[in-house]
Amino acid sequence: ALMSDTYSLVRNLPPQIGPCKKAVGAESIREQIENGPLMAKLSSDDSTLGARYSAAAQFINHHEVVVRDALRGLGERENQELHDQVDLAFRFAIRTLIDGSGEVDLRDVVSKKVVDAAKYERKRVCVPRDLTPEAAVQFQGAMNWLIGCIE
Repeated sequence: ALMSDTYSLVRNLPPQIGPCKKAVGAESIREQIENGPLMAKLSSDDSTLGARYSAAAQFINHHEVVVRDALRGLGERENQELHDQVDLAFRFAIRTLIDGSGEVDLRDVVSKKVVDAAKYERKRVCVPRDLTPEAAVQFQGAMNWLIGCIE
C-alpha cells in the first residue's frame, strides 16, 4: 500500500533541478508540512468507516510489501525476528482499522524497533497513489495507535 513518500521525492529534487535552498523565515511552515498530519488519530466515528476500510484493504493487499519496506527503512532487511514482530504489530493495526478495537499492550511482545518501523511507514503513505486523503489519515492514525500500544 505504501510505495513512496514526499521525503523521497523532495530529496530527489537537487539531482533533477540543481541545488535547493531553504526559504528564510519558512521554518514554521516546513514544520507544519513535515509534522502536521502525522499526529492523526484513528477515528471510530461511523463517518470514517469507509476510509478505515479502504486503508485496511490496501494494507491487507500489500501487507508483506509494507513489512519488508519498514524493515528496509530500519536497515534490518534480513532480521527474521524483527520481521515477525513488525508483521504481528501491523496485523493489530489492520484489525483496529477494521473493527476499532481498543488498546492492546504489545510492550512485552515486540521490541521498540517496531515503533521505529511504524513511524517510518506512517511517513511513507502516498496520496493519492496509495490511499485517498481520508484513508491516509486513518492509516496514519492506526500507526499512531500502534505506537501508543508499544510505548
